[in-house]
Amino acid sequence: MENSIKSTYRTIYSIIFCFNSLFSDSLQKGADKDFRQGLKNQGIDFIGSISYHFDANLAGGIKTGVVNQGLIDLGLLFHSEKILKYPGGELFVNFEAHEGKNPSTELTGDLLIFDGMTAPNFVQLSEYWYKQKINKFSFKFGRINCSYDIGFTENARLLINNAYEADRTIKGYPTYPAPVPGIIFRYDWTENFNTKLGFFNGREGINSLVELYPFGLWSNFFQDLLIMAEIEGHFDNRQGRIAAGITHNRTLNVVRDVFEERIGYSGYLIGEYNFYEKYCCFLQGGIGNPRTVLFPYYLGAGVQINQLLPVDLTNILVLGGTSGFFTPKLPVIFGITGAEISLEATYYLEYLDFVIQPDFQYIIRPGGGPYPNAFVFVLNLGINL
Repeated sequence: MENSIKSTYRTIYSIIFCFNSLFSDSLQKGADKDFRQGLKNQGIDFIGSISYHFDANLAGGIKTGVVNQGLIDLGLLFHSEKILKYPGGELFVNFEAHEGKNPSTELTGDLLIFDGMTAPNFVQLSEYWYKQKINKFSFKFGRINCSYDIGFTENARLLINNAYEADRTIKGYPTYPAPVPGIIFRYDWTENFNTKLGFFNGREGINSLVELYPFGLWSNFFQDLLIMAEIEGHFDNRQGRIAAGITHNRTLNVVRDVFEERIGYSGYLIGEYNFYEKYCCFLQGGIGNPRTVLFPYYLGAGVQINQLLPVDLTNILVLGGTSGFFTPKLPVIFGITGAEISLEATYYLEYLDFVIQPDFQYIIRPGGGPYPNAFVFVLNLGINL
């Protein structure tokens, strides 16, 4: 499996470079010399990146050491208005390939997952969906990553700990590495207020760190139905944002053959505010079923400072803290109490299409306390294609 994934990486690299060379030669003969702009003129957006993560545990945890991870992410977004001459339609197709070990299980033992790239090794058609907008109403149908539609926090996107993207109280939340089959309905009542309702397969995202379905798990959709409902409002000239949601997952959660119970309800609240477009802050909170969710209570907060240094280079400092509070009610982990906490500082720099992002985290009580507090370093290196 590992050799096949490495072979796939090499093949994709070759295709990308050949693709760019081929089109750059042909586009030089025409009016448009930019491959990406040439596609855009035809109604197609090309989205792509290659990322590498150097994960190091410097102290505490299971053991000190280093693991590496890599991710290739390629997507095409087709716009119906330019291609088929009718407005409001979008078709998205996304391919992803990941290789690397899980640094949480290898090095630290933390359960919030300190590196959000973590996933089983895979090569898959990750997302494929169609979206249609009709006046104030829109819907999206297919295999969907919800972290851009519902339950997301804009000002937390650069933080690397996975908890900021996937609220641990929402078991089965559809996001990387397992976008799931579903449909999202949205209605914009005003420019600053909307409601969203999503229906998804609630099982696929639960075991996404150990098992993936290359085209999505479409079977037993209604038996394992995950429902997400959210209201979202903006205020103060869209400098502020508040989102509140409730979810219900019908999937049976089996806990080491001890018992099984439907995951049930959870709720969340997200608040964000931007000061002078430079200082951006956020607050996250969630509550879930303590009988079926490892972290039934969650809290996260942070601040983002744009253009920390006044140079002609995109540079962003983000400071955050996230905490998952363990349930005392699951028989298999009876006796584990308190919280796992991660304090994070990350600095994002982007020049042209190149990204470098050093990240430090101090993890308190990883795994609920069986391991010493861990101090980790993540180096994100990337290129936007």
